[in-house]
Amino acid sequence: MEIENSRVARKKQNQTSSKEWIFSFAFAIIVVFLLRTFVVGLAIVDGPSMLNTIQDGDRIVYSKLSKPDKGDIVVVVTPDGTKIIKRVIGLEGDTVEIQNGILYVNGKEKKEDYIMEPMFDYDYEKITVPKGKIFVMGDNRNISADSRKYGTFDLKDHYEGKVVLEFWNNFKLY
Repeated sequence: MEIENSRVARKKQNQTSSKEWIFSFAFAIIVVFLLRTFVVGLAIVDGPSMLNTIQDGDRIVYSKLSKPDKGDIVVVVTPDGTKIIKRVIGLEGDTVEIQNGILYVNGKEKKEDYIMEPMFDYDYEKITVPKGKIFVMGDNRNISADSRKYGTFDLKDHYEGKVVLEFWNNFKLY
């Protein structure tokens, strides 16, 4: 009788621990899904447009809850649906202009120690960033497809989030 009671007790304990394990696993999956959907995103850098700041092939984590500020590295979506990683140059109301390869924001030359190399002798007509939009550029200016190609990016429809972590080739918190 004792052996049978012991077997029944072990069977109930195994069933309970299996149920707890399944519940814990399901809970973890739900938490990860909610975090990835509403809080953070992951992306792989595809191309050299952010050199030397971020390397081609690096992995990044971005916050979907952060609002962009000038100088932030962000993830935006192009009109064809491609996610790209760029630096915020102008916010709504800012004027952005390039004359002879020199970037001006609000009429002042923008000093940038993070760019790969000086821009080619290039002009970009002065624009005022519209309400609810941002102007972005890659740090490797001479090869980057950014707001100079796509125009400004709408915060509501094309802004994914602010980069908070880079890893793979480098490990860096932003």
